Amino acid sequence: METRTRKLMALLADDLTAGLIALLRDGQAMETDLRGHLTASRQSISRRLGDLETWGIVAGARHVTPGRGAPTTMWRLTGTRIHEFEESADRLTLELLEGAAAEQRAALEVGSKPKLRLLDRPAP
Repeated sequence: METRTRKLMALLADDLTAGLIALLRDGQAMETDLRGHLTASRQSISRRLGDLETWGIVAGARHVTPGRGAPTTMWRLTGTRIHEFEESADRLTLELLEGAAAEQRAALEVGSKPKLRLLDRPAP
């Protein structure tokens, strides 16, 4: 798998990304509002939104509120196809898990030790 593809998959598999996409499904939201629903730091959220914008998943536009205060950014998903991607990703994940389970069952049937590749790796 190419490095670029791995980076995108890691970005999309992240809990913060999932939270941001879920919040933006219903429409656009200001960055300050998004921060109110997530436990990540302001910097982490801003950085992640920037990464998602680089990949074309979200789009941001400066939003000036009346009165004092710094402008914020209004964010939105760039297309409705994100839902199709999520469904495809879920199907792929399920197929991979089912394949791994079949390998484990086959190893047990022949009496060899199952390979627990996913579990053997140290946590990131």
